[in-house]
Amino acid sequence: MVTESKLRISPDTAAAEPDYAGMWSSSRSVRADKLEWLLPGFISANSLTVLEGDPGTGKSTLLAALVASVTTGKSWLGRKKTEPRNVLWLSKDESYSALLRPRLLAAGVDIDRVHHVEEGVNGAPKRITIDGSMGFIAGSVAAFDAALLIIEPLLSFVSSTLSPNSPTDMRLVLDPLQQVMMDRKCTAIVTRILRKNRQGDPLNHGQGTSEIAAIARSVVLLQWPDRDCPRRIMRRLKSYAPSSTPPIGYEVVTSAGTSVLQGAHPLSRVEDEQSEEITDKGERGAREDAKALLRKLLATEWVRTSVLRAAADDAMITPATLRRAREDLKVQTRQTADAAGSFHEWGPPETGWQVGGGVAQSGEHVGGATKKTRKKAGKKA
Repeated sequence: MVTESKLRISPDTAAAEPDYAGMWSSSRSVRADKLEWLLPGFISANSLTVLEGDPGTGKSTLLAALVASVTTGKSWLGRKKTEPRNVLWLSKDESYSALLRPRLLAAGVDIDRVHHVEEGVNGAPKRITIDGSMGFIAGSVAAFDAALLIIEPLLSFVSSTLSPNSPTDMRLVLDPLQQVMMDRKCTAIVTRILRKNRQGDPLNHGQGTSEIAAIARSVVLLQWPDRDCPRRIMRRLKSYAPSSTPPIGYEVVTSAGTSVLQGAHPLSRVEDEQSEEITDKGERGAREDAKALLRKLLATEWVRTSVLRAAADDAMITPATLRRAREDLKVQTRQTADAAGSFHEWGPPETGWQVGGGVAQSGEHVGGATKKTRKKAGKKA
């Protein structure tokens, strides 16, 4: 039996206690660095930026104009004249040869300074993801001494085993990327589209968890207030710039078969207020989109719920929003069967569509408001 005295360690043989105080640095020893900008007021340099907007807003067209300034060193929207720098562009949204390259040339980019990669070619990873290819990304930034790394869209470069709606998973993806950008003195811009449901803080309107915006040093929103007009708006949602930083107005026009940005300038307060009024009127909520989808699909016939849910998923409408739209429109529901088994369908309202659409068809149905109405009517009789 081992006694307590035999377990004691003599002071001479005991391990020295770590120098915890030596692991910390005094704030006096930290040099104060000047804040650097890739695009003054909007995009902080050497960090992560999220650029977001609806599909078709022109995110890559704006990026092409920014890349033109970076690769040529010319001043643009507050960017001072600098030495030309290299840019790395990772994209799964558009073909580089058919769409991006013509757009870059039209924007005046020094095409020799923009580099893209084909997955699985020349030893590149067969599937490039931010979380799974960080060594490749960091090494590439260093090899080209790149000033800018563009990743579009963000969610296409996240491993399928990780969820974009999980704060923990997105930390695993974006925290290392942020660190690499700080270490390599490079700016990363990732793009994402907006959700249909845009209630609450505008910083949380992008697809995926709100943690994505929290991690980023800068978040920039692109708007297209009036789809009949080429004017776009670039707004600062998050950055180290003062909240009074004016948004940028510009136009996206077609030149030689590709999109080009023209006339970029800070908006006056009057111009900004007019743009806000147009945006408020032009942007429909998620429920309105769901209603429009139901009116279209249920114009004259009954449709299986599985088909409706698949269509809603393609339109980025949640099942809950689809159900609320069904209740608002008083869409009928019924349960029926065929040789394969039982299934549910939705159909036009009993009274037909108020505006447009087809006339409601008859048919026995189970569930929904009609069943309750008939049950009450039976009791009264």
